[in-house]
Amino acid sequence: MARRAAPGGAGAEGDKKDMDFETALGQLEGIVSELESGRLGLEESLARFDEAMKLREFCARKLREAEAKIEEYTARAEAANSAHEIDDEIFDMDAVGCEGATEAEDEGDVGDATQGRLLGGAE
Repeated sequence: MARRAAPGGAGAEGDKKDMDFETALGQLEGIVSELESGRLGLEESLARFDEAMKLREFCARKLREAEAKIEEYTARAEAANSAHEIDDEIFDMDAVGCEGATEAEDEGDVGDATQGRLLGGAE
């Protein structure tokens, strides 16, 4: 059976940089099937097992990198949402004591109503 280049193997350093997760996972699954078949001799089984362990580590590293990216993106999204909530609170007239602003807006008298509240006078 022809051997496939594994990440980290002799002469495979260039292959490792070009390999993606899906390719490595497919190779790992193929090796597992070969080992489970029982058709390989002891030496070939050990060599394939070694190759499988390198592929497993490569896949695990890729998954850790992907998880770190997802956590980073999630943190950025949460920070952005938090900033929007703060902005909404700052510009929410009800939250800053301008309860009557919406009624005045509906009546078209925003300037006078707001000025009256700010100066402490009646509307």
